[in-house]
Amino acid sequence: MTAVDYSPQAVAYCQKRHSISNLAFEVGDAEALPFADGSFDAVVNVESSHCYGSMATFVSEVTRVLRPGGFFLFADLREVAEMPKLQALIAAQKGLEIVEQEDITAMVLAALRGDEQRKRAMIDDLVPANQRALFDEFAGLEGSKIMNGLESRSIVYHRFVVKRV
Repeated sequence: MTAVDYSPQAVAYCQKRHSISNLAFEVGDAEALPFADGSFDAVVNVESSHCYGSMATFVSEVTRVLRPGGFFLFADLREVAEMPKLQALIAAQKGLEIVEQEDITAMVLAALRGDEQRKRAMIDDLVPANQRALFDEFAGLEGSKIMNGLESRSIVYHRFVVKRV
């Protein structure tokens, strides 16, 4: 297994914190993956693609590094009007086939609510007061734009199982 992050600091932290056999951490750009064609049986991407400059470039890179028969397992949030565009982009990618897609917004909301107290306590304990609002937003706590968007369904959260054909 190989985990990739754009941040050298995040990679260094993970290398120190998570020493597991057959798990490597590498610095890389999701839009220019540093791997040979057909390197992986699976690519997993959770809650980061909404930050990429070009989703089309990312999906093309995923297709390139997957072996035929491999899977792209993907979950992320989008504004409700953007989700059909995302689905169409993936479906239009030559070499990929959407096997499953599911709106998991309600389950994500339940998970956020169930973990609210633990995350709030951790932020209160570890984050300086002047930075807590930023962390509250990132964590999707009650009152955050993410939580409010999911509740109103102006933001939806979907999961995809996509096969490399």
